[in-house]
Amino acid sequence: MLPEMVADEAKPSLDGLLPQLFSRIDGVSELIVLHTLPGGAQPIAEAIDSQGWTEVIGTLGGENTILIICRSTEARAVLTRRLLELARAT
Repeated sequence: MLPEMVADEAKPSLDGLLPQLFSRIDGVSELIVLHTLPGGAQPIAEAIDSQGWTEVIGTLGGENTILIICRSTEARAVLTRRLLELARAT
Protein backbone atom coordinates (compact mmCIF):
# COMPACT_ATOMS: atom_id res chain seq x y z
CA MET A 1 0.00 0.00 0.00
CA LEU A 2 1.35 3.43 -0.92
CA PRO A 3 1.58 6.25 1.63
CA GLU A 4 -1.12 8.89 1.91
CA MET A 5 -2.16 10.93 -1.10
CA VAL A 6 -3.40 14.50 -1.00
CA ALA A 7 -7.15 13.95 -1.32
CA ASP A 8 -8.12 17.44 -2.48
CA GLU A 9 -5.86 17.44 -5.51
CA ALA A 10 -5.55 13.67 -6.00
CA LYS A 11 -1.77 14.16 -6.27
CA PRO A 12 0.89 12.37 -4.27
CA SER A 13 2.24 14.38 -1.35
CA LEU A 14 6.02 14.63 -1.61
CA ASP A 15 6.21 15.42 2.12
CA GLY A 16 4.49 12.11 2.86
CA LEU A 17 6.09 9.94 0.20
CA LEU A 18 9.75 10.86 0.33
CA PRO A 19 10.49 10.04 3.99
CA GLN A 20 8.83 6.64 3.57
CA LEU A 21 10.19 5.58 0.17
CA PHE A 22 13.58 7.31 -0.19
CA SER A 23 16.67 5.11 -0.49
CA ARG A 24 19.55 7.23 -1.83
CA ILE A 25 20.39 10.07 -4.22
CA ASP A 26 23.30 10.88 -6.52
CA GLY A 27 23.88 13.24 -9.39
CA VAL A 28 26.16 14.56 -12.07
CA SER A 29 26.01 17.67 -14.21
CA GLU A 30 22.30 18.54 -14.60
CA LEU A 31 21.06 15.04 -13.70
CA ILE A 32 19.87 13.56 -10.42
CA VAL A 33 19.28 9.86 -9.88
CA LEU A 34 16.98 9.24 -6.93
CA HIS A 35 16.57 5.65 -5.73
CA THR A 36 13.47 4.55 -3.84
CA LEU A 37 12.11 1.42 -2.29
CA PRO A 38 10.39 -0.88 -4.83
CA GLY A 39 7.28 0.75 -6.30
CA GLY A 40 8.18 4.21 -4.99
CA ALA A 41 9.59 5.89 -8.08
CA GLN A 42 6.38 6.62 -10.01
CA PRO A 43 4.48 8.37 -7.20
CA ILE A 44 7.55 10.38 -6.15
CA ALA A 45 8.27 11.41 -9.74
CA GLU A 46 4.66 12.57 -10.12
CA ALA A 47 4.89 14.47 -6.83
CA ILE A 48 8.12 16.19 -7.92
CA ASP A 49 6.53 17.16 -11.25
CA SER A 50 3.51 18.59 -9.47
CA GLN A 51 5.66 20.89 -7.29
CA GLY A 52 6.30 23.29 -10.18
CA TRP A 53 9.90 23.82 -9.05
CA THR A 54 11.81 25.98 -11.54
CA GLU A 55 14.95 23.86 -11.08
CA VAL A 56 13.23 20.83 -12.63
CA ILE A 57 12.77 20.36 -16.37
CA GLY A 58 11.20 16.93 -15.91
CA THR A 59 11.39 13.45 -14.42
CA LEU A 60 11.41 9.86 -15.62
CA GLY A 61 10.25 7.32 -13.05
CA GLY A 62 10.71 3.58 -13.21
CA GLU A 63 10.05 0.98 -10.51
CA ASN A 64 12.61 2.18 -7.98
CA THR A 65 14.66 4.83 -9.79
CA ILE A 66 13.89 8.39 -10.89
CA LEU A 67 15.92 10.46 -13.32
CA ILE A 68 15.44 14.16 -12.60
CA ILE A 69 16.62 16.58 -15.27
CA CYS A 70 17.58 19.97 -13.84
CA ARG A 71 18.14 23.31 -15.57
CA SER A 72 21.78 23.64 -14.43
CA THR A 73 24.40 22.14 -12.16
CA GLU A 74 23.52 24.82 -9.60
CA ALA A 75 19.85 23.82 -9.81
CA ARG A 76 20.89 20.19 -9.26
CA ALA A 77 22.74 21.14 -6.06
CA VAL A 78 19.77 23.15 -4.74
CA LEU A 79 17.29 20.41 -5.57
CA THR A 80 19.46 17.65 -4.11
CA ARG A 81 19.63 19.52 -0.79
CA ARG A 82 15.86 20.12 -0.84
CA LEU A 83 15.08 16.47 -1.55
CA LEU A 84 17.46 15.27 1.18
CA GLU A 85 15.81 17.62 3.69
CA LEU A 86 12.37 16.31 2.73
CA ALA A 87 13.54 12.68 2.86
CA ARG A 88 14.89 13.11 6.38
CA ALA A 89 11.75 14.85 7.68
CA THR A 90 9.53 12.61 9.75
